[in-house]
Amino acid sequence: MKQAETPEELMMLSKKGQSVMMFVGIGDVNGRRAEKFYTEKWIGIWRNSLFNNHIDVQTFTIDDNRAIFMFADGSKAWEGKDFLLKQPQVSEVSLEGRQYPGPAFKKKKEEL
Repeated sequence: MKQAETPEELMMLSKKGQSVMMFVGIGDVNGRRAEKFYTEKWIGIWRNSLFNNHIDVQTFTIDDNRAIFMFADGSKAWEGKDFLLKQPQVSEVSLEGRQYPGPAFKKKKEEL
């Protein structure tokens, strides 16, 4: 049996065979919030890419710029996270209580 070397690997091994949900945020498009059509287009492309990599995932759009990715085998969710964080349209990924900023992440300006 494989030994986990990091806390993330331990979490990945402990979720093998269990369903895991991951929330994915889509970044702004041309300075405006992403629309549902745009979000669904990219979610479909990513779902097919993951499926072609033998990762079973279902997707659900929950807002104009947010979606849930449901992995049948939870250990594959971390591979999905790594793939999604490389996509320029992704603003953030939330998996097992941890948030990971994506390439499209923008910090909100704090006003004084």
